[in-house]
Amino acid sequence: MDHTIAYISEGKLYVREPDGLVRAVESPFVRDLLDRDERQRNRDGWKQNSAGWQATNMNALAAAEMGMDLGTGRRIAFTSVASHTTPGQCLYAIHTGTVGGLFEFTMPEDERRLVHKPDLYLQDICLHPMPNAEGVIACSMQSDSGAAHLAMMNADGGRLREITEGDSRDECPSWVPVPGKVLVYQSAGIARDLNGTIRAMSAYRVERLDLDRGEIETLLEQDGVDYLMPRCDDRQTLYCIRRPYRDMGHNDLPLLTRLKYAALWPFGVLAAFGAYLNFFSTMYRGKPLTPAGGPKNQRAADAKQMFLWGRRIAADKAIQDARDQAAVTVPRDWELIRVDATGNQAVLATGVGAFDLTDDGSIIYTDGTRIFCRSKNGETTELARHELVERVAVVRPGSADDA
Repeated sequence: MDHTIAYISEGKLYVREPDGLVRAVESPFVRDLLDRDERQRNRDGWKQNSAGWQATNMNALAAAEMGMDLGTGRRIAFTSVASHTTPGQCLYAIHTGTVGGLFEFTMPEDERRLVHKPDLYLQDICLHPMPNAEGVIACSMQSDSGAAHLAMMNADGGRLREITEGDSRDECPSWVPVPGKVLVYQSAGIARDLNGTIRAMSAYRVERLDLDRGEIETLLEQDGVDYLMPRCDDRQTLYCIRRPYRDMGHNDLPLLTRLKYAALWPFGVLAAFGAYLNFFSTMYRGKPLTPAGGPKNQRAADAKQMFLWGRRIAADKAIQDARDQAAVTVPRDWELIRVDATGNQAVLATGVGAFDLTDDGSIIYTDGTRIFCRSKNGETTELARHELVERVAVVRPGSADDA
């Protein structure tokens, strides 16, 4: 059986149909927001085109350095996508830089806004799969301090409230398919210095939270290992991603790599000094010292790549020479595993950055550039290719009218 899959790539949402056709999802909320930005840009365009305004506006200078047009500089991103209990539907979260929201999407193009408000940044949304569990939604919410806590809301987006606390990163909640409210999620403790700056994080472990009883139990924890994205199937079997743990410092870098950075340090200082002069030239002369093409476009592309890797794939990964990778893929030591009731772990796939479970026992997963389906009997089929695939979610077959 082929599946309809929704996935996020480079902050955009795509749907892969059972016939293999891939199409981008256009959010009416985002379209209206961009239309308002365009009207404002047309109304205030004379200001943006003046040399005085550009010389004194820091946003304009930053946009020029990044190669971004002021009219389209708003960073709009789909931050999460999740399966829905209703056939032909899924949930997704959007963040626009200032406003965030949660939406219900019905194939092929019907969007219903559940909640949106300023500074709302939702990730890892998950709808309870049981029909008698009030349809509650769990998610992860980022705080300004760098911590992340689990939150819960009604299916209509109401009564958003945090359900975990502490100086930790609680992420990727997933409802256990039982009548009660039971979650599994990944959690890592945070270590800070006297100034409150994050200096280290513990390895991620898998926790089980029973909201009805108010109990937390550690399911998976091991020194030197991160356990990520836990999911439970209908038989309570646990699936997750296992990867080597690396701290936030540079102690895990090879000696040759550290020597290379030390040798290149003077050139970095010269580059920073050149950027400093270029900034003041743009500010006072209205012209940068560097040409408009070439290096600036390369810097913008590198920044986008690093941003995506830092959030989704390579936050704890050692820095590698780009020549070692022909494409952006998840390291092979990120393993999708299945954990049985006795605690035995079996590797199902390698190089896995995200996955989702289907009703028929198959597993949909991605290595960052390809999306695969692993059937119940272990056969693997490639479904699609796309750069920088961050999240995948299975859409139940059928339409909303069939429910």
